Formats: sequence, C-alpha cells, structure tokens
Amino acid sequence: LDHLVANPRGDMLERLARPFGKSGLELRHGVQIENQVRTKRIPLLTAADLAALDRATHLSEAWEGRFVDVFRNDVGSNWFGVFVSDDACAQKIPKGSIVYCNPDAVIEPGALVVAQVPGVAFGVCRRYRLLDGTNETRFKLLPLNDDFPTYESTPENPIKILGRVMKVLSDL
Repeated sequence: LDHLVANPRGDMLERLARPFGKSGLELRHGVQIENQVRTKRIPLLTAADLAALDRATHLSEAWEGRFVDVFRNDVGSNWFGVFVSDDACAQKIPKGSIVYCNPDAVIEPGALVVAQVPGVAFGVCRRYRLLDGTNETRFKLLPLNDDFPTYESTPENPIKILGRVMKVLSDL
C-alpha cells in the first residue's frame, strides 16, 4: 500500500493479506516479518504453592490462578514459573526472580531444581547432587548460598523434584 492509505478501517488489512499468507503489518509496511512476537501464559507459583503440589494430583489443584506471560519460543508446553522467595541460590537466582521450570526435563547432577521437601512448609530451589550413581532416590539439594540449609533425599525420606530450572528472569 506504500503508505497511500493512512488508516485502513477495521480488519481490512488482515482480510486483504490473508490470501497471500501475510499479516496486515506485512502488507502495510511492505516487509516480511519473520518472528512476530507471540506470547503464552504459564502458571506462576509461589513457594507455598510448591508445597501444596506435593498433596495435589495435578498442578491446577494447587495453583492459585496467577500467570506470567512469556515468549512462546522460550518455554515448553507444560512449563511453569516459580517466584523465588529467598536467596538460597543467590547470586545466580536472587530473591524476587522468576524461574521457568520444565517438569519433564532430565535432572542431571549440578542442575538447579525446584522441589518439595518433606517437613518443610514451602518449596525450595537448589542445586541437585546425586549421592549414589545407582540409586536415584539418594541425592542432596544444595544451596548456592551457604546461609541456607542442605536437604538430603533418602528412600525413607524422599524429596519430590517438581521441575528443572531452565530460565531465570530477574531484575538487575
């Protein structure tokens, strides 16, 4: 349209562009837009919500309905966000950050995870360390900040890992 029409009405540009596989913006400006920003909403949980996940059979039963909008390409289909409420993983993940977690990711030694620890009233974010290479139920969750406790999972006192931290969103 080469700027001949200042402000087309309604969805006219979208209707004109559709048969050509273009968007209204592409038609209006004459350039191909490869990556239009597309967002997705994922559940945003608190440490208290993580604790409730241990008793719930599904994420939706513990979740209070809060969302975080993320770029669609940044997350997987069943990821969730967690608001970090302490400095256990500071400097890497400071208090107030939001971490995006993948519940289906492979948990490898050294990975940061969110977990529910028996006897603790809130969920935790820690570094995963396998204690016995043949027994996946024996591991430790280590804080990056030594002022916070370490937790150990055993067959008698299992810790439930809820997801692997994949991305961190924090203020500088």
